[in-house]
Amino acid sequence: MLQTEVLLAAESGYTDGMSRALQQRAADHFAAADPLIYELMMLHGPYTVQPHTQYYQQLLRAIIGQQLSVKAAATIERRLVGLFGDRFPAPEEVAATDAQQLRAIGMSGAKVRYGQDLAQRICDGRLDLSGLAGLPAGDLGLRSGMQRLYGLRELPNPSRCREIARQRGWHPYASLATWYVWKYLDNTPSGGTEVADGGA
Repeated sequence: MLQTEVLLAAESGYTDGMSRALQQRAADHFAAADPLIYELMMLHGPYTVQPHTQYYQQLLRAIIGQQLSVKAAATIERRLVGLFGDRFPAPEEVAATDAQQLRAIGMSGAKVRYGQDLAQRICDGRLDLSGLAGLPAGDLGLRSGMQRLYGLRELPNPSRCREIARQRGWHPYASLATWYVWKYLDNTPSGGTEVADGGA
């Protein structure tokens, strides 16, 4: 526990994210399983994402962000939200939106098809998202973060990301580890690192 107890005890407003007890267990887990993720927890503080089950939003964001920089994906998402009164659209709304409107905000033709197919499958019950969670292995931000964190020569593909997560014991805290890798990527200067080279 060591530094983790001090870190977590210093944080106020803990109801806004994962419970203190669960974060403590996750920190203890990574201290043994993946010291690099543990170090990121020390650097960036408690995991503050509100637990939720809005997996449709996560999947649509993953479609939008595929093969794009984090900044470009965020720009397109802001435009999408702007189409619907500054709120994230429901599946029914995405399915019913004219494809050209979605193309106009920067989504490619393929992403429009995938996004509307996802929305339609949810609407008609062909896709059940209950209980869905885990590693967004196709996310470019995660892949780039893993490459930098673990000192990989090449950008890992989704299969390699899943292999690394498995080898380094990310589960059952893959979502938490992903968040810390994103934080690491956002706060690391180009060409520099905040933590020791992992050499995966």
